[in-house]
Amino acid sequence: MRLYEFESKKILSSYSIPVPKGRVVTSSQEARIFAQEVAGPIALKAQVLATGRGKVGGVRFAESPQEAEQVAQEMLKAEIQGYAVKSLLVEERLDIERELYVGCTYDEVKKTPLIICSSLGGVDINEVSRKHPEKIHKSSISSFMGLQPYKAWELVQNLDLPAKLPWAAQAILLKLWGFFSQFDAVLAEINPLVLTSRGE
Repeated sequence: MRLYEFESKKILSSYSIPVPKGRVVTSSQEARIFAQEVAGPIALKAQVLATGRGKVGGVRFAESPQEAEQVAQEMLKAEIQGYAVKSLLVEERLDIERELYVGCTYDEVKKTPLIICSSLGGVDINEVSRKHPEKIHKSSISSFMGLQPYKAWELVQNLDLPAKLPWAAQAILLKLWGFFSQFDAVLAEINPLVLTSRGE
């Protein structure tokens, strides 16, 4: 089963994984109202089951409620990779310093869960693997033992985070594993996992 971004973030939030403040809207007026509540820059994301939305106009930004309304109106008339855009996830726009990647998937060859971490996020992880293989760090996990805290700690050391933040990244990775294993998922990823300018 594939999930829309807003559905995935709702589940992640239920696991106490921090996500940006956001709301699903189906009209430009709703987008304007949310932007007024945020009182700052926002991101508007087309809710379609397609990858690479950002490259084809499926992710846009607005600096004011008026601009948010205009952008939403345009996006709700659009089509992304054959999918009509019927709803948008409108979120506060974070001041991002770095974009990282953490994911849990299944190794079809070894028949075991696989954890992947990278200090390069925000783009297709397969593209990172091709262009910067040295930035990809993987670890097979025992289905019986699961992801242990010490292994999560080892993995997040590869994210090149400032002091204290590896602890937060470890907690997020363990919670992501909890979601992945509980739902018997094929893939659960946070891309990007962001480091904000406020050091969060």
